[in-house]
Amino acid sequence: MNIRIFTRILHCMAGLSLVIMTGCGGSDRPATYPVSGSVLYNGEPVAGASVSFWAEGAARAATGVTTAEGKFQLSMYDLNDGALAGSQTITVLKMEASKQAAADPTKNMNDAAAAAEMMANVQEGGGPGGPKSLIPKAYAGKDTTSLQETVSADGENTFILQLTD
Repeated sequence: MNIRIFTRILHCMAGLSLVIMTGCGGSDRPATYPVSGSVLYNGEPVAGASVSFWAEGAARAATGVTTAEGKFQLSMYDLNDGALAGSQTITVLKMEASKQAAADPTKNMNDAAAAAEMMANVQEGGGPGGPKSLIPKAYAGKDTTSLQETVSADGENTFILQLTD
């Protein structure tokens, strides 16, 4: 084999390896930080509530669902990876269970259209015969919630969200 051809093949393989490693290991995602906490409504844990932390200018919210004890962990890109650092507007949504949700509670978790439809339904009072909010509706909207927290890049991010009437 000609040494020139061999050198070109080596250069191509090295370049291809660099592209593959960058593609697999590199990420344009902003850094996230673990976030956990609990949701209480009038002092009682809220099970099955959807919790969202909305960082200003972020393309998406970090979300989680509360356990039977009202505890949550947030996920933004990967399971339990947390939220972006900085000031957060927090929404909490707890709807009356429907047959569809009971069958598969995670079905539309990342479906933006389904989430927007659910949010509109909550803000309109559930609609005739539709699911009803089990906590005050003000907590469901980014423009109406009073919940604000700051996620730290270098500290513990455990929050207790106290909801009241």
